[in-house]
Amino acid sequence: LGFTLNRGLNSFMSLHGNIHKGKWNIFGELALSDFKAPALLAGVSWHLNDFMQGVLLLHHYNMDYRGSFPSSYANGSKTRNEMGVAMYLQLEPAQRFLFSFTGEVFHFPGPRFLCSVPSSSYKYGFTFQNSGAPEFKWRIRVAKKSWQTTPDDNGMGLRSLKTNESTRCDLRFIFDHQVQWQSRLILTYGSNSIDSYPGYAVAQQISILPWQHLRTAIQFVVFEVPDWDHRIYLHEPGLYYDFSFPVCYGSGQKVVATLKLKPKPALTISCKLALTSYRDRDTLGSGNDLLLGNEKWMLALQLRLDL
Repeated sequence: LGFTLNRGLNSFMSLHGNIHKGKWNIFGELALSDFKAPALLAGVSWHLNDFMQGVLLLHHYNMDYRGSFPSSYANGSKTRNEMGVAMYLQLEPAQRFLFSFTGEVFHFPGPRFLCSVPSSSYKYGFTFQNSGAPEFKWRIRVAKKSWQTTPDDNGMGLRSLKTNESTRCDLRFIFDHQVQWQSRLILTYGSNSIDSYPGYAVAQQISILPWQHLRTAIQFVVFEVPDWDHRIYLHEPGLYYDFSFPVCYGSGQKVVATLKLKPKPALTISCKLALTSYRDRDTLGSGNDLLLGNEKWMLALQLRLDL
Protein backbone atom coordinates (compact mmCIF):
# COMPACT_ATOMS: atom_id res chain seq x y z
CA LEU A 1 0.00 0.00 0.00
CA GLY A 2 1.21 3.45 -0.77
CA PHE A 3 0.22 6.78 0.73
CA THR A 4 1.12 10.20 -0.56
CA LEU A 5 0.21 13.51 1.03
CA ASN A 6 0.57 16.65 -1.04
CA ARG A 7 0.47 19.77 1.03
CA GLY A 8 -1.14 22.86 -0.32
CA LEU A 9 -1.70 26.36 0.99
CA ASN A 10 -4.74 28.38 0.03
CA SER A 11 -5.52 31.83 1.32
CA PHE A 12 -8.67 33.85 0.99
CA MET A 13 -10.11 37.05 2.35
CA SER A 14 -13.53 38.68 2.19
CA LEU A 15 -14.97 42.14 2.66
CA HIS A 16 -18.58 42.69 3.73
CA GLY A 17 -20.56 45.85 3.17
CA ASN A 18 -24.04 47.10 4.01
CA ILE A 19 -25.38 50.59 3.42
CA HIS A 20 -28.86 51.44 4.60
CA LYS A 21 -30.50 54.76 3.84
CA GLY A 22 -34.20 55.39 4.08
CA LYS A 23 -36.08 52.80 2.06
CA TRP A 24 -32.99 51.51 0.25
CA ASN A 25 -30.41 48.95 1.31
CA ILE A 26 -27.23 48.16 -0.63
CA PHE A 27 -25.29 45.09 0.46
CA GLY A 28 -22.58 42.77 -0.79
CA GLU A 29 -19.51 40.69 -0.18
CA LEU A 30 -16.30 40.49 -2.17
CA ALA A 31 -14.02 37.50 -1.57
CA LEU A 32 -10.57 36.77 -2.99
CA SER A 33 -8.89 33.38 -3.24
CA ASP A 34 -5.08 33.56 -3.28
CA PHE A 35 -5.64 37.30 -3.79
CA LYS A 36 -6.53 36.91 -7.45
CA ALA A 37 -9.69 34.82 -8.04
CA PRO A 38 -12.75 36.86 -7.01
CA ALA A 39 -16.20 35.89 -5.84
CA LEU A 40 -18.90 38.50 -5.57
CA LEU A 41 -22.42 38.69 -4.26
CA ALA A 42 -23.98 42.15 -4.41
CA GLY A 43 -27.51 43.38 -4.26
CA VAL A 44 -29.92 46.17 -3.58
CA SER A 45 -33.27 45.94 -1.81
CA TRP A 46 -35.92 48.59 -1.64
CA HIS A 47 -39.06 48.97 0.42
CA LEU A 48 -40.85 51.87 -1.21
CA ASN A 49 -44.00 51.40 0.88
CA ASP A 50 -46.22 48.68 2.29
CA PHE A 51 -47.45 47.91 -1.23
CA MET A 52 -44.17 47.65 -3.20
CA GLN A 53 -40.80 46.09 -2.41
CA GLY A 54 -38.11 44.16 -4.23
CA VAL A 55 -34.56 42.76 -4.37
CA LEU A 56 -31.96 42.68 -7.17
CA LEU A 57 -28.91 40.37 -6.87
CA LEU A 58 -25.66 40.09 -8.80
CA HIS A 59 -23.92 36.73 -8.44
CA HIS A 60 -20.44 35.92 -9.74
CA TYR A 61 -17.91 33.21 -8.89
CA ASN A 62 -14.60 32.87 -10.67
CA MET A 63 -13.76 29.30 -11.75
CA ASP A 64 -10.43 29.45 -9.89
CA TYR A 65 -11.96 30.66 -6.63
CA ARG A 66 -11.30 28.49 -3.58
CA GLY A 67 -12.50 29.22 -0.07
CA SER A 68 -15.64 30.06 1.84
CA PHE A 69 -18.54 31.02 -0.35
CA PRO A 70 -19.94 34.54 0.09
CA SER A 71 -23.48 33.18 -0.04
CA SER A 72 -25.41 29.95 0.10
CA TYR A 73 -27.47 31.24 -2.81
CA ALA A 74 -26.55 29.27 -5.91
CA ASN A 75 -28.11 27.89 -9.07
CA GLY A 76 -25.61 25.32 -10.28
CA SER A 77 -24.03 22.26 -8.71
CA LYS A 78 -20.64 24.01 -8.56
CA THR A 79 -21.06 27.26 -6.73
CA ARG A 80 -17.71 28.64 -7.85
CA ASN A 81 -18.67 28.20 -11.50
CA GLU A 82 -21.53 30.56 -12.22
CA MET A 83 -22.44 34.16 -12.89
CA GLY A 84 -25.82 35.79 -13.23
CA VAL A 85 -28.53 38.04 -11.86
CA ALA A 86 -31.69 37.37 -9.87
CA MET A 87 -34.57 39.58 -8.83
CA TYR A 88 -37.69 39.54 -6.68
CA LEU A 89 -40.60 41.97 -6.82
CA GLN A 90 -43.69 42.03 -4.61
CA LEU A 91 -46.76 44.20 -5.13
CA GLU A 92 -50.03 44.59 -3.31
CA PRO A 93 -52.31 46.18 -5.93
CA ALA A 94 -55.49 45.67 -3.91
CA GLN A 95 -56.55 44.87 -0.37
CA ARG A 96 -55.68 41.28 0.61
CA PHE A 97 -54.16 40.58 -2.80
CA LEU A 98 -50.46 39.94 -3.41
CA PHE A 99 -48.53 39.64 -6.66
CA SER A 100 -44.87 38.60 -6.82
CA PHE A 101 -42.35 37.96 -9.56
CA THR A 102 -39.05 36.05 -9.35
CA GLY A 103 -36.52 35.73 -12.13
CA GLU A 104 -33.00 34.36 -12.60
CA VAL A 105 -30.57 34.29 -15.52
CA PHE A 106 -27.31 32.34 -15.13
CA HIS A 107 -24.28 31.48 -17.23
CA PHE A 108 -21.91 28.63 -16.36
CA PRO A 109 -18.51 29.18 -18.05
CA GLY A 110 -17.21 25.69 -17.30
CA PRO A 111 -18.32 22.07 -16.84
CA ARG A 112 -20.87 21.24 -14.17
CA PHE A 113 -23.29 18.42 -13.34
CA LEU A 114 -24.61 16.76 -16.53
CA CYS A 115 -22.90 19.37 -18.68
CA SER A 116 -19.32 19.16 -19.96
CA VAL A 117 -19.21 22.51 -21.81
CA PRO A 118 -20.24 26.10 -21.01
CA SER A 119 -23.98 26.46 -20.68
CA SER A 120 -26.73 28.74 -19.40
CA SER A 121 -30.10 28.59 -17.68
CA TYR A 122 -32.97 30.82 -16.68
CA LYS A 123 -36.21 30.61 -14.73
CA TYR A 124 -39.01 32.96 -13.81
CA GLY A 125 -42.33 32.72 -12.03
CA PHE A 126 -45.47 34.69 -11.18
CA THR A 127 -47.44 34.21 -7.97
CA PHE A 128 -50.93 35.48 -7.14
CA GLN A 129 -52.37 34.98 -3.66
CA ASN A 130 -54.58 36.54 -1.03
CA SER A 131 -53.10 37.94 2.17
CA GLY A 132 -54.28 38.58 5.69
CA ALA A 133 -55.88 35.80 7.73
CA PRO A 134 -59.09 34.80 5.91
CA GLU A 135 -60.71 31.42 6.37
CA PHE A 136 -60.31 30.72 2.66
CA LYS A 137 -56.79 31.11 1.24
CA TRP A 138 -55.63 30.57 -2.31
CA ARG A 139 -52.41 30.77 -4.29
CA ILE A 140 -51.70 30.48 -8.01
CA ARG A 141 -48.14 30.16 -9.27
CA VAL A 142 -46.93 29.82 -12.85
CA ALA A 143 -43.22 29.16 -13.38
CA LYS A 144 -40.93 28.29 -16.26
CA LYS A 145 -37.40 26.91 -16.16
CA SER A 146 -34.82 26.27 -18.87
CA TRP A 147 -31.44 24.56 -18.49
CA GLN A 148 -28.86 22.92 -20.74
CA THR A 149 -27.16 19.52 -20.58
CA THR A 150 -24.84 17.45 -22.77
CA PRO A 151 -26.19 14.01 -23.81
CA ASP A 152 -24.42 10.92 -22.51
CA ASP A 153 -22.40 9.90 -25.55
CA ASN A 154 -19.19 7.90 -25.60
CA GLY A 155 -18.19 9.22 -29.00
CA MET A 156 -15.20 11.44 -29.60
CA GLY A 157 -15.34 15.20 -29.86
CA LEU A 158 -17.48 17.84 -28.25
CA ARG A 159 -21.06 16.94 -27.50
CA SER A 160 -23.79 19.34 -28.49
CA LEU A 161 -25.95 21.07 -25.90
CA LYS A 162 -29.49 19.90 -25.26
CA THR A 163 -31.93 22.49 -23.95
CA ASN A 164 -34.55 21.31 -21.46
CA GLU A 165 -37.62 23.34 -20.53
CA SER A 166 -40.21 22.89 -17.83
CA THR A 167 -43.43 24.87 -17.37
CA ARG A 168 -45.43 24.38 -14.19
CA CYS A 169 -48.75 25.67 -12.86
CA ASP A 170 -49.41 25.24 -9.15
CA LEU A 171 -52.91 25.85 -7.73
CA ARG A 172 -53.47 25.70 -3.96
CA PHE A 173 -56.65 26.30 -1.96
CA ILE A 174 -56.95 26.16 1.84
CA PHE A 175 -60.12 26.33 3.93
CA ASP A 176 -59.33 26.76 7.63
CA HIS A 177 -62.28 26.88 9.99
CA GLN A 178 -62.34 24.26 12.75
CA VAL A 179 -61.38 21.69 10.08
CA GLN A 180 -58.51 22.52 7.72
CA TRP A 181 -58.87 21.30 4.14
CA GLN A 182 -56.08 21.78 1.59
CA SER A 183 -56.47 21.08 -2.11
CA ARG A 184 -53.54 21.33 -4.51
CA LEU A 185 -53.14 20.73 -8.24
CA ILE A 186 -49.79 20.84 -10.02
CA LEU A 187 -49.65 20.69 -13.82
CA THR A 188 -46.23 20.29 -15.41
CA TYR A 189 -45.10 20.24 -19.01
CA GLY A 190 -41.49 19.40 -19.80
CA SER A 191 -39.82 19.28 -23.19
CA ASN A 192 -36.48 19.01 -24.93
CA SER A 193 -35.33 18.77 -28.53
CA ILE A 194 -36.55 15.16 -28.75
CA ASP A 195 -39.78 14.74 -26.78
CA SER A 196 -42.28 16.35 -24.40
CA TYR A 197 -43.46 15.13 -20.99
CA PRO A 198 -46.78 16.36 -19.58
CA GLY A 199 -47.59 15.38 -16.01
CA TYR A 200 -49.67 16.25 -12.97
CA ALA A 201 -50.09 15.68 -9.24
CA VAL A 202 -53.29 16.16 -7.21
CA ALA A 203 -53.21 16.33 -3.41
CA GLN A 204 -56.06 16.48 -0.91
CA GLN A 205 -55.33 16.92 2.79
CA ILE A 206 -57.67 17.18 5.79
CA SER A 207 -56.46 18.11 9.28
CA ILE A 208 -58.83 17.65 12.22
CA LEU A 209 -58.43 18.83 15.80
CA PRO A 210 -61.36 17.10 17.58
CA TRP A 211 -60.09 18.21 20.98
CA GLN A 212 -57.12 20.06 22.39
CA HIS A 213 -54.90 17.01 22.97
CA LEU A 214 -55.58 15.12 19.73
CA ARG A 215 -54.76 16.02 16.14
CA THR A 216 -54.99 13.91 13.00
CA ALA A 217 -54.25 14.53 9.32
CA ILE A 218 -54.92 12.51 6.17
CA GLN A 219 -53.40 13.21 2.74
CA PHE A 220 -54.24 11.52 -0.55
CA VAL A 221 -52.07 12.12 -3.64
CA VAL A 222 -52.51 10.93 -7.23
CA PHE A 223 -49.62 11.57 -9.64
CA GLU A 224 -48.65 10.95 -13.26
CA VAL A 225 -45.11 12.17 -13.98
CA PRO A 226 -43.40 10.18 -16.76
CA ASP A 227 -39.98 11.91 -16.77
CA TRP A 228 -37.52 12.13 -13.85
CA ASP A 229 -36.17 15.54 -14.87
CA HIS A 230 -39.66 16.99 -14.35
CA ARG A 231 -40.47 15.27 -11.05
CA ILE A 232 -42.72 16.94 -8.51
CA TYR A 233 -41.98 17.35 -4.81
CA LEU A 234 -44.94 17.61 -2.43
CA HIS A 235 -44.86 18.25 1.29
CA GLU A 236 -46.66 15.65 3.37
CA PRO A 237 -47.66 15.59 7.06
CA GLY A 238 -45.19 13.87 9.35
CA LEU A 239 -43.81 13.49 12.85
CA TYR A 240 -41.95 16.00 14.96
CA TYR A 241 -38.75 17.05 13.13
CA ASP A 242 -39.85 14.92 10.15
CA PHE A 243 -39.69 17.49 7.35
CA SER A 244 -40.77 15.30 4.44
CA PHE A 245 -40.86 16.31 0.74
CA PRO A 246 -41.23 12.99 -1.14
CA VAL A 247 -40.90 12.94 -4.90
CA CYS A 248 -43.77 12.17 -7.25
CA TYR A 249 -42.42 10.24 -10.22
CA GLY A 250 -44.11 7.62 -12.34
CA SER A 251 -47.77 6.69 -12.19
CA GLY A 252 -49.36 5.97 -8.84
CA GLN A 253 -50.91 7.24 -5.65
CA LYS A 254 -50.03 7.70 -2.01
CA VAL A 255 -52.05 7.83 1.21
CA VAL A 256 -50.58 9.27 4.43
CA ALA A 257 -52.25 9.39 7.85
CA THR A 258 -50.80 10.94 11.01
CA LEU A 259 -52.03 10.97 14.59
CA LYS A 260 -50.69 13.04 17.49
CA LEU A 261 -51.90 12.43 21.02
CA LYS A 262 -50.85 14.53 24.02
CA PRO A 263 -52.31 12.82 27.11
CA LYS A 264 -50.09 14.83 29.47
CA PRO A 265 -48.31 18.20 29.07
CA ALA A 266 -44.90 16.46 29.09
CA LEU A 267 -45.83 13.47 26.93
CA THR A 268 -46.59 13.32 23.18
CA ILE A 269 -47.30 10.14 21.21
CA SER A 270 -47.25 10.33 17.41
CA CYS A 271 -47.85 7.81 14.65
CA LYS A 272 -47.52 7.94 10.86
CA LEU A 273 -48.81 5.36 8.37
CA ALA A 274 -48.21 5.64 4.62
CA LEU A 275 -48.95 3.49 1.58
CA THR A 276 -47.51 4.16 -1.87
CA SER A 277 -48.72 2.14 -4.86
CA TYR A 278 -47.61 2.35 -8.49
CA ARG A 279 -49.34 1.36 -11.71
CA ASP A 280 -46.28 1.40 -14.00
CA ARG A 281 -43.85 -1.00 -12.30
CA ASP A 282 -43.59 -4.41 -10.65
CA THR A 283 -40.55 -3.77 -8.42
CA LEU A 284 -39.50 -0.88 -6.18
CA GLY A 285 -36.00 0.27 -5.32
CA SER A 286 -32.77 -1.44 -6.35
CA GLY A 287 -29.90 -3.44 -4.90
CA ASN A 288 -30.36 -4.33 -1.24
CA ASP A 289 -33.47 -2.11 -1.15
CA LEU A 290 -35.21 -3.99 -3.95
CA LEU A 291 -38.85 -4.81 -3.18
CA LEU A 292 -41.02 -7.13 -5.24
CA GLY A 293 -44.45 -5.75 -6.03
CA ASN A 294 -45.78 -2.26 -6.64
CA GLU A 295 -46.74 -1.27 -3.08
CA LYS A 296 -44.66 0.17 -0.28
CA TRP A 297 -45.82 0.50 3.34
CA MET A 298 -44.28 2.76 5.97
CA LEU A 299 -45.04 2.88 9.70
CA ALA A 300 -43.37 5.29 12.14
CA LEU A 301 -43.93 5.74 15.86
CA GLN A 302 -42.58 8.53 18.02
CA LEU A 303 -42.59 9.09 21.79
CA ARG A 304 -41.54 12.54 22.99
CA LEU A 305 -40.89 13.55 26.59
CA ASP A 306 -40.49 17.19 27.59
CA LEU A 307 -38.21 17.17 30.63
